[in-house]
Amino acid sequence: MQPENKVIDYVTPTAQELAARKKRNLAIAAALVTFCALIFALMVFKSWGGGA
Repeated sequence: MQPENKVIDYVTPTAQELAARKKRNLAIAAALVTFCALIFALMVFKSWGGGA
């Protein structure tokens, strides 16, 4: 059995695709930061005795 010679073709993204990727990454980062801030605020609020 002979090994197959596989050629991998790489696609260079266009400027529009790179801009879309950057926007998507920024949106994900903003959502993650917002979620972390919410969790932190809830922990601080509970530690001050405001929670049940």
